Amino acid sequence: MSTTNGQSTTNGQPTVPHNRIATLIPSNPAESVSRETDGTTNSEVVENQATAILTQLEANIRLTQPAGLLFLGGAGNQVGRRLKKQLQEQDSQPFVKYLSIDTDASAQNGSGFTDEEFCLLGTGRVHNVLDYPEMHEPIVHRADLSDPKRIAFHQELIAKGLDHGGQVRSFGMMSLLSEYSMVSSRLASMIRELTGTLVRLKKQLESKSQVRIRNRLRFYVVFSIAGGTGSSMALEVMALLHHLVKRLEVEIIPICMAPSVFELVLEGRTEQLVRTGANGYASIQELAALQCGLSTRSDVALGPDENRPIYVPAGFCDQIFWVQRKTADGRDLGSAEAVYDMVANWMAAMIGTELSDTIQLEDRNQATLSGQSVDPRTHMPRNVSTLAATALSLDVERIETFCTQRALMEFIGQAVIGSAPIEKEVHRAVANWMNSPGDAQSVSLNGSALVDMLKRASRPSIESRCNALFDGKRRNRPVHFSDRRFAEHLRSLRGQVDRDLMPKCEVQIDRCHQTLVDSLTNALQTTVNAHVASHGSAFVVQFARHLEGALEAHAETLGVATAKDRKRAEEMFVKLDEQATIWSNRRFKWLKSKQEQIRLAGELTVAVDLATLARSKQAAAQILSALASNANRLMHAASENCVAAKSKLVRCQQVRDDARAGRRVTTDSLAEIDVASETSDEQLYARFRPELSQLAPCRKVSRSQWLLNLCTNQDDFAQLTRQLRGHFRSKLKSVTVVDLLADQLIHPKTSAEALAKIRQVMQGTQPAWQAESGINGIEFADTLIAGVPEAMVDSKRKLVVDQMMSLAASINANSQYRSTPKHVVSGDRRKIYLIRRTTGACWHYLDEIQDCEKAFQEWSQNGGHPVHIFGREAVGKMPPLIPQPKPKASEIALALGLAYGFIAQRGPHYYSNLVVEDDGTYRCPLASHWPTIDHRLGGAAESGPLGMLVEKGRIVFDGSNQMCESDKLGESLRTVMSTMADQPLLVAAINNAFDELRALVGDGELATELDSHNTRLSAMAHKYVGESQAFNKVIALLTQKASQLRQ
Repeated sequence: MSTTNGQSTTNGQPTVPHNRIATLIPSNPAESVSRETDGTTNSEVVENQATAILTQLEANIRLTQPAGLLFLGGAGNQVGRRLKKQLQEQDSQPFVKYLSIDTDASAQNGSGFTDEEFCLLGTGRVHNVLDYPEMHEPIVHRADLSDPKRIAFHQELIAKGLDHGGQVRSFGMMSLLSEYSMVSSRLASMIRELTGTLVRLKKQLESKSQVRIRNRLRFYVVFSIAGGTGSSMALEVMALLHHLVKRLEVEIIPICMAPSVFELVLEGRTEQLVRTGANGYASIQELAALQCGLSTRSDVALGPDENRPIYVPAGFCDQIFWVQRKTADGRDLGSAEAVYDMVANWMAAMIGTELSDTIQLEDRNQATLSGQSVDPRTHMPRNVSTLAATALSLDVERIETFCTQRALMEFIGQAVIGSAPIEKEVHRAVANWMNSPGDAQSVSLNGSALVDMLKRASRPSIESRCNALFDGKRRNRPVHFSDRRFAEHLRSLRGQVDRDLMPKCEVQIDRCHQTLVDSLTNALQTTVNAHVASHGSAFVVQFARHLEGALEAHAETLGVATAKDRKRAEEMFVKLDEQATIWSNRRFKWLKSKQEQIRLAGELTVAVDLATLARSKQAAAQILSALASNANRLMHAASENCVAAKSKLVRCQQVRDDARAGRRVTTDSLAEIDVASETSDEQLYARFRPELSQLAPCRKVSRSQWLLNLCTNQDDFAQLTRQLRGHFRSKLKSVTVVDLLADQLIHPKTSAEALAKIRQVMQGTQPAWQAESGINGIEFADTLIAGVPEAMVDSKRKLVVDQMMSLAASINANSQYRSTPKHVVSGDRRKIYLIRRTTGACWHYLDEIQDCEKAFQEWSQNGGHPVHIFGREAVGKMPPLIPQPKPKASEIALALGLAYGFIAQRGPHYYSNLVVEDDGTYRCPLASHWPTIDHRLGGAAESGPLGMLVEKGRIVFDGSNQMCESDKLGESLRTVMSTMADQPLLVAAINNAFDELRALVGDGELATELDSHNTRLSAMAHKYVGESQAFNKVIALLTQKASQLRQ
């Protein structure tokens, strides 16, 4: 990509930073003028500097054309959602506005279109037209609702709850016309946004580079001609657009998707396949007729208001694109989705890259031939185009996904789960923690250290209280009371122990117990956090499990010791109480058992000490049990995290494998080939892999706690995923598709695969039609352009371009196509676009139009509902898309003879009815049952050209019912078609009479008269069901004759 000062824009043009521009402008012009450099005059220096500034500024200007993108119906919506996504990924900032119009509310789901960009046309108001036809005459006329059967048909659709087009074009057309004001408002709003001065200024200010906005607007209208929504609305929407912007420079470009696009979707549904073909024929017949000027020439109006009809001139569409599933070289794109992707790719290249500039240059060169390029046989304009688009793509989204999942797998495996724990390390960690838990008081949980701490903290002062058992001291020896008095003091002291001393001890132990539990729990959490950070959750599971076992075993031992000590203390207290009772009951109050008193005082001290020790051991056991419970909780948390992490690993691996290059040839778009390979994926990951140890939580929580709960907390995991995806997205912006592809071409192991992808793209960019002019000298105007972005090294771009251009010989299907590929610099760094625009066909060149014509005939003969969105009169004026073989003179004479009464129908029989008198005048003896022009059944002509001949005495209508067997031509219309060839005199007489009519009023008026007659004749087709083929041929012959008269 071309750069300036290390920066570049998305469209390949250099960015000029403000500080760089400032350095080019002299800070002091006077100083600048006074300087001389290498003999250059001062004025030349200033001029050169100014030129440099202008050059850089001009290089940064990007021309962009405002575009309105309209997507009609379901197929149009599918293209639209793909196109919007691509343009957003390009970051090319095109000046576009979107509008998707559909009758299906679900079409907005997942489309990416906002409420302002989606217009839902409900079918709920169609019943107003059916209930009050007199209030909606233009719509009634358009849909032929004067026929009760037609009204009943549409009422049945409403009764069935049809809430979309349903392949019924008239129903879709009425939905649009019923909501016409809303559509008009939305289109007017789009036009204002594309033309508004403030909007354009805002667009220029928002752009990363200078933008020069063209005044000319372009509207793409994308729809399918097979269904009941898009095909029924396209003409109305384009006519309304043309009406709203008629004072502006605009281009209206319809892109019509053919019925074959949907064949696979409708496979096995024969009736629907026939109807979609018939819809397609009717849609194109209407479009072709209006494009050739039928609207203004024959007063065929559009819109719902007869007081404000809308007429479109000939050539109101600047280009008409036809897109089908099979391409010029016979390839099959394979699915409707592939067609959607191709159209979206072509539009993305035309709107968001510099390829459109070259196409527009070709258009300007081709404009001088507009109207002159006609088919030599039919003299019809060759104004039908098609397109093709493929791309070699660096699927950044896929690579982002691959790298993100790869990093998640690595991070989960290393930081969350960790390596498999070694048994010795686990035991060592448990032993270390038991010896030194790391709490504030640094108490060991092994041996008696914990019990001793509790005992020291709560030991009662029993020794001082035992002094009350004696009458003081003398010479450091106790002075003894009498045994009876000693017993009273002993009993009192025992009460103090039970009531005061031991309860205070309990309180002290409980207080110390809670403090130690909190302290040791925090120490355990700290240790676990450290192990999570250093070893992972798998190690924590084993550590916590073994620690829980050790703590529970120690607690159980203490529990047993507690029970023994408590029992001994209780036994000693009982003996002391018994001894006090005995001494209290002694007869001799003066007896003193000095040694026994000292022993009893000592036993009291021992009993209190045992009771305190028992309570301390009990508290220690409780502390250890609480720690064991916490260890169990932490073990389960870590275990759940491991299980969740392993599940995440499986899921990440699935997503990574699905996103691995080579799983499919294309990207998400079936029109793009992914240039990446498994090797390049791994190389890009290794190149941009983040330092996993630096990954940290976004919320206020410790890293270890975050790791411990990462795989069970969906919010944390989603945030990490977004963090990694954002990292890789940012890094991948520096990678271009050209660099990657060139590296593959250079490397011997990957060059063959890279070349095969280039070949596939070049050969696969085939016009999306199958067209045959039938004349060897005719060639299509064919433009093929490759948009290749810049590379970090110019030689790499040259290598890729050379390889592409070397395959130029394989891009043309046959001699009708003479395209020579060109290449331009594209600003989309992720894609090498290859787009093709082929023009110069007539509708009858297209094989599928011929198939549609057959489907239309079949649908009509089988009594299917009308598929046109214009009334019979207007349809009767529309020439057929398929030129009829040059008719025989006898066949034309038959059609004209029936129209003017020169051949009479009597029941199922047909008679010659034009007699040439001796004086050269004409007489028509019989009254005809055929619906003829300008005269009553059995009577003379009343008006029109034929009436003028009657007034001049050139022809007489007798209106007789007496048939002559010798004048009989046949018993059916089909028979008469063949027997007319044996009636040269009758044929000559009919031609002579018609020539007199031409001389009398002119060809134009006769053509109009034949059009009107055809309209009335078409309305009577139901009376000739048995001879529909011959009847339709008569109508076609008269239509063709009218067309010839206009030329």
